[in-house]
Amino acid sequence: MHTLPSGLPFSAAAVSCYNVYAYAAGMTEPNFELLTEDSQSLWGRLATRAEILIDNGEGMKFHEIGKLVAHDWSRGQIPWDQVTDKQKLCWEAVARHLAYLINAEDIPDLQASERSWALWAQQKENQNATTRGPNGPGPNQGPGADNQGGGGGNPPLSHAPA
Repeated sequence: MHTLPSGLPFSAAAVSCYNVYAYAAGMTEPNFELLTEDSQSLWGRLATRAEILIDNGEGMKFHEIGKLVAHDWSRGQIPWDQVTDKQKLCWEAVARHLAYLINAEDIPDLQASERSWALWAQQKENQNATTRGPNGPGPNQGPGADNQGGGGGNPPLSHAPA
């Protein structure tokens, strides 16, 4: 079987997940075809393993599932403590999108779904930025607060999806 339970082909799911991450990271026109073959392969692998990842995350918060997704995408090469808050939100958006792709009976507009999860991540990032004071996260921020990962530093560019 080369499709998700929703009927979406793995190849389309790979492109779609990349688009969510790229839009959430601030790209205006992501182009999967411009990725290296290795990067395309990582997104394709993620799509084929999506159902397992989402099932393994049952009962977890989406920011935790986002961590699983990032870990799987990178084959364990992304040190989570070096992932920025923005990247954590990007991965969480990908996890939420994957759950939608797996569970949807009908996907009327794939691009609308991609943009909606990316917009969610951007709005969440803006919300978090406005609630942080000069001394760091506010009382409702930090690791695990409100489905958001928290923590992290600036990883090398090689850790960000290309």
